[in-house]
This record gives sequence, structure tokens and C-alpha cells, in this order.
Amino acid sequence: MYIALMHTKQRRHSSAFLATAVIVVILPFFAYLQYTWLGQLSEQEYQHMQNNLRAAAFHCSVEFSQQINHMMRSIGGMVEGTDDVALNEVRTRILRWKASASYSQIISGNVSFCPLPSPETSDELREGDDVSFFLLKNFSGILIPIKGNTKRAILIPFNTAYITSSLLPELIHTYFLTTDASEYEFIITDNTETPYFQSTTRNPRSIMATADIVVPFIMVPPFRPFLSRVMQQDRRQHLHRALEDVHIFDQQPHEQQQGDPGFAPHSNNNPRPRESQSNGRNEHSQMYIKHTQGSLETVVANNRMRNLGISFGILLLLGASVIFLVSSASRAAQLAQQQMEFVAGVSHELRTPLAVLKSAGENLADGVISEKDRTQKYGELIKSEVIRLSDMVEKALTYANIQSGKQQYEFHSVDIAAVLQKTIDEINRRIPKDSVTILPCIEQALPPVHGNEIALQSAFENILGNAMKYSDAAKWIKITTRLLPPAGQQTFIEIAVQDHGIGISPESLHKIFTPFYRGKNAIERQEQGSGLGLSITKHIVEAHGGTISVTSTLNVGSVFTILLPIRMKKKETT
Repeated sequence: MYIALMHTKQRRHSSAFLATAVIVVILPFFAYLQYTWLGQLSEQEYQHMQNNLRAAAFHCSVEFSQQINHMMRSIGGMVEGTDDVALNEVRTRILRWKASASYSQIISGNVSFCPLPSPETSDELREGDDVSFFLLKNFSGILIPIKGNTKRAILIPFNTAYITSSLLPELIHTYFLTTDASEYEFIITDNTETPYFQSTTRNPRSIMATADIVVPFIMVPPFRPFLSRVMQQDRRQHLHRALEDVHIFDQQPHEQQQGDPGFAPHSNNNPRPRESQSNGRNEHSQMYIKHTQGSLETVVANNRMRNLGISFGILLLLGASVIFLVSSASRAAQLAQQQMEFVAGVSHELRTPLAVLKSAGENLADGVISEKDRTQKYGELIKSEVIRLSDMVEKALTYANIQSGKQQYEFHSVDIAAVLQKTIDEINRRIPKDSVTILPCIEQALPPVHGNEIALQSAFENILGNAMKYSDAAKWIKITTRLLPPAGQQTFIEIAVQDHGIGISPESLHKIFTPFYRGKNAIERQEQGSGLGLSITKHIVEAHGGTISVTSTLNVGSVFTILLPIRMKKKETT
């Protein structure tokens, strides 16, 4: 029977080990796949975010540039005549433009004369040989030249407060609606690289140096430096190419987005777009966009790490769950096996005393035994077998109460020396004194413990009973007690039970307090028992706030040591 049980346990352990090994191998593989896939998804997410951001910036730039270009084409052009005539002509152009403009507050109505700007502060747009207008590089306004006047021009200032506080925030909110505009910082510069608009109070230079996206923002037909000398044919070809490019810019923004290298994203390793990259357009302004968390790469990396953490957490939880299920199934199978062994052992032990009781009862009833001495022996035999049955039933009931949590102990002051002496007397009453030697070394002045006398006596009887059961013909037991020095705020009484029995094998030493467990030596010797005694003893000792331990040497003997505190708060239920 023992060999069959061992084979069953080995098969169960092999299955559990195999399942655990499969999980250990599969989970790292899944983790690697998850890491690789999330890396690819992160790269795609970065490209998607970058494209969306570039597209939003492009359309915002298109809208603003179209408004500026429409304004300059409507108002620009050299004027002639007296000062009043020239001013009236410019004002008429402004009124005509405002009648059809979507954002008529781009320019203010304060038109005035001012000196002609220098090439360092303005760009000029020519139509043929004549200058159409001057665009100030700081984007503060445009100047309309006066025919025949080389010293003065008419200044049309831009409404900077309106552009920076209303128009640009409105356009940003409109074209960055698909993303959360608050997640980004925006800087728009003029042609001198001076910040013209910014959505943040941070240092604009640091944002410009590490921007995620840099796109041209105000694009107008190409300008020629003031008073530069260029051949007439070259100027005409240049203007024709510029006008054609503006037409493409106004009518085909999606193609521009797809093919214009001037809209490539800015990075720390690549130079930002230059004028020569813009198909002949003059980029009078730049828009710098940077994520508030540092950069798009940082955002994607943080998202990836968060997703990896969640994914790995799920994988670990899955693995732990599988291992827990395998372990629980293994423990359940082991418990079921132990219960089967318990049922088999109890059945066997019940069969033996019942058979003895039946045989003795039949002999007495049939008058086979008539002698007084033999009748007395039969009576003692029946008594001992009934005691065995009672102990067996009591242990089974106690274990059932422990498992259901219904085992209760009433605690009071207990004299350990008296309980031990009572246990020895009970054993001597059951067993002839000449069959076992019990050597008590019990201190009589031990302080009382707070516990249950009946439960403690049951625990001591289990240990002494095992000491006699697993000893050879010479049964020798020594019981010693002593008061240990205080350990912190607690003081313990030590009870040691030593025997010269068969001992416990090292592989069984840590299992003997497990319910239904019986060591190899006990099974081979065919000793009667249910495997519950030491489990119940351990529960009783721990219910009293104590500990139990064992040391053993094969064929030499064992020593069971119990420590009980002399001060213990009352425990009603354990």
C-alpha cells in the first residue's frame, strides 16, 4: 500500500512540476513578444502623433498665411499723388479688403507716413519694376510705397494685440482640436527669429531649441532684397515661379503636406527647414511646437513603459494565478490523498478492535470462557479496545472542529506540573508499569499558565503515547520542565519529552505535524494510528500562544519540546 501511495504522489508531483515548468517557459516568451509588439506600436504611435501634429500645424499655417496674403494682395501696390490722395487711396483699399476679409481686425486704422525702411528691417515685394509693398521683418506692419518719393512710405500697422490674443489662439484651438492643445507649447517667431507669439511663460529659446515640430507659418511670395540688382529676365522668372507656388500653396495644401520637405519635423539632430527648402516661398515666420512633457519621444516612451508595466503585470498575475491554481490543485489532491489514507487507516484500526470485541463478546456470551482470571483478562481486553476506539473518535471529532473553526477552549489558571503528573498517572493506569519507564523531572514551583487543562493533557497524552508506540521493547521516556529566562515581556515554561524510540527520518521531520501524515517508519512497522495526533497537539499548543518543535535521530530517539507562556491573553476561539 505504501509503495502504491508513493507512486501516486510522485506522479502528482511530476505533473505539478511539468505544469510549472511550462508556465515558466511560456511567460518569458509572451513577455518578449509583448515587448516587441509594444515597441512596434510605440513607433507607429510616434509617427501617428507626429503626422497629426504636423498636419494640424500645416493647416493652421495655411489659414493664417492665406489671410495675410489676401490682405497684402488687396492693399499692396504703389500709390501716387499728393499726401491726401495717397492716404485716401490706401484707406479705400483697406475698406474694400475689410468688406471681404474674415479677420478684418488684423490691421488697425492708424494709417500714417513714415520713412522708408532699411533692407535690414524689411522685405520688399515687387510687381515688375515697381515695389508693391514692404513687409517689416518684425511683423509689425506693411508699408505702401509712394511713386516718385524715395524717402517716405505709408505705414499700415498690424493689430498685434488682436493677432496674439485672439486670432492665433483661435486658429490653434481650431486646428489642434483633434489633439489636446494644452499638451503642447507653441512659439511663433517673426523673420528675425524673435518670438512674436507664445502660449507658455517658459523661456521661448529653450522650446525653440528642442521643438518637436518646426513648420513655416507665414509664407508669402518670395522677396528680393531692397535695391538689389538682378537682371530683368531673372526677376520675371523668379516672380512667375513665386506666383505659381503661391497658387499651389493656396489650392493644394494636402499635396504640399505630402511632398514638401519644408514641413519635415524638427529634431535636435536635423537642421530645421530653410527657405531654400520651400519651393521658392519666403518663410517669413516659423511655428515651434513642443510637448509639455519634454518631447513626443518622451510621451511615447512613457506610454510604452506604462503599457509594458500593465502588460507585464497582467502576465505576472496570470502566471501567479496559474501557479496558484496548480499549487492549490496539488494541495487539494494531496489532502484528498491524505484523507483517503486516513479513511483507510481508520477503517483498518476500527476493524481490528471491533473484531476483538466481537470475538471476546461471543466467547463470553457462548460460555466458552468460564474461568474467573480469563474472564478478567477478557474484560481488560475489551476495556483497552474501547479506549482505543474512544481516542480515535475523539481525535476525528477534534480535527473536524479545528478545520471548521468551531473548536473552543475555556482558559483559566493551570498548574503545568499537576497536568503532567495527571497525564503520567493516566498512562500508568492504562498500561502496566513494568512495560514502560517514565522518568519525570518536573519542577513543582512552576508558575501557572493561562490555558485549558483538558486540552493540554490531551496534547501531553498524544506525545507520550507516540513515544511509547514508536519505541521497541525497552520503552523509556523522560519528562523535564524548567522556567526559561524572560524573553522581552514574555516568560515561557519549557516541557521536553525525550524517548529512546526508533526516531524520525530527516525527510519526515518537517511533515509530522501535517494532518493525516504518517512517516515511512510508522507505515513499514504497521503501527496503528490516524496521523492526527501531532497535528491536534500543535493546534492546542499554538492556541495557548506556545510553540512545539522536535529533534530526532534514527534508531536513537526523539525530543519533543513545548514552550508555553506563563502570561497569555484570553482566547475564546481559535
